[in-house]
Amino acid sequence: MNAKAAAKYLIFVFLLAFALLFFLLAADLLLGVSKDKNTWRPPFAPGVALDASGLDPVTVAETVRLSPDSVQALEQLHEAWQRARAQGLKIAIAGARHSMGDQSAYPNGIIIDMLDHNSMRLDSLSGEDGKQMVLHVETGARWSQVIQFLDTRGYSVRIMQANNPFTVGGTLSVNAHGWQHGQPPFGSTVEAFDLFTADGTVKHCDRRENAELFHLVIGGYGLFGVVLDADLRITQNVVYRAEHFRFPAREYARQYAEHVDGDTSLGLVYGRLSIAPSSFLREAILTRYVKQNGIAPELKPDGGGMTLSMWIKRELFLAAVGNDFGKEVCWQLEKWVGGESEDNATRNSILNDPVTLAENHDSTRTQLLHEYFIPRDSLESFLVQARRIIPEHGGDLLNVTVRNLRADTDAYLNYAREDVFSLVMTFSQAATPQGDSGMREMTRALIDAALAVRGTYYLPYRRHATRDQFFRAYPMAASFFTLKRKYDPQELFQNELYAGYALPEDPK
Repeated sequence: MNAKAAAKYLIFVFLLAFALLFFLLAADLLLGVSKDKNTWRPPFAPGVALDASGLDPVTVAETVRLSPDSVQALEQLHEAWQRARAQGLKIAIAGARHSMGDQSAYPNGIIIDMLDHNSMRLDSLSGEDGKQMVLHVETGARWSQVIQFLDTRGYSVRIMQANNPFTVGGTLSVNAHGWQHGQPPFGSTVEAFDLFTADGTVKHCDRRENAELFHLVIGGYGLFGVVLDADLRITQNVVYRAEHFRFPAREYARQYAEHVDGDTSLGLVYGRLSIAPSSFLREAILTRYVKQNGIAPELKPDGGGMTLSMWIKRELFLAAVGNDFGKEVCWQLEKWVGGESEDNATRNSILNDPVTLAENHDSTRTQLLHEYFIPRDSLESFLVQARRIIPEHGGDLLNVTVRNLRADTDAYLNYAREDVFSLVMTFSQAATPQGDSGMREMTRALIDAALAVRGTYYLPYRRHATRDQFFRAYPMAASFFTLKRKYDPQELFQNELYAGYALPEDPK
């Protein structure tokens, strides 16, 4: 057999094996292994708030859904503020409710529901670099709404999460980040905002006026008041081409420096680590989006349905739940196709990604996110520990995305104090007390591993960290809580994150 025939034979064998894997996976799904066959979780019951994990229902006194009319919304806030003060109630602020640790609820408190408070417009801002366009947006707006609004005007979001259902206010309150490489978190794009404060007044905050409040509110989890609207720096919508690189995970920092650092042609960058048992956290894929010439076409209107490709991606993702074979197939597919389309895509089409592809519909299980911020020179040291800790605790890991962040100088309670890699981990867990207890122990072990290499962890998720771990990861938290009481002496604005760590008890 000559070389050409041998090559054809190998390709045939590979395709046959690949087809067999698909057949087995399809049979697996049809026979009931698919994790999408159970009913949806019930909707929020009256007077009960659920976080995204669904594990901690919180009974609340009332929910105030702000009016789309900004004048009426402010009146509603004043009335809720007066009732809270008169009745000794607390106020928590909710948007899309995608947090996982009750950061948007407080027992027997008042929830301010921001979702209808969502108007926006484009403004121009004069600065040292001349005039630039900024987005003035009310903070109940979801990013899906923002992206559609900007897209028709040729603009895009500068920094946001990797999915679109979250609200602007939620992103600001957790100081989120995404695939925008070589940038600090979201707070770096915020020019100013208006804040309804604990004394019942509205304060304008930027880096000069009420500057201390500005830095406390960014990443401040709604503890200083209700952010009504914000001015955000935006960018042009452009066309990208995806490129992928595969290599051992131990080489991630070096490969990142080679393929990303200093390359001004790149728009978005992310990495993925293997969840397959045969190569667990030992193989990596780096995806970078290279800017292309040409005018970006407008987004197609969102039909609201799930396309065939979306369904396939969702089924493959869910097939990995509790299934080593499914994990192997998912990773091999990702290595083969790169995880994302090779075709040219606009910045907005990439960012306008729903979270529904990974949403859990199984009432017996829940999906939890972890996130660890690791200095670039410590990444492999952390992974060495994670390769041991996760299997030891039976962690059902479904995905690991790697992002790059510059040091953050905007949030008082900041998590990136030097350039770091962010590891976003998705786990599946039984929705039982035993499942939560096991997840708590694994989380604490992973936090210790991060702290041992100068790392930190992210706060919007389950409150499994001990008080000692929290204050080691956030040594400025004590002064943060002192300033919280300075601006809110009655501790009017509260949530379970504050209650869990500002008070002396250990989180449960």
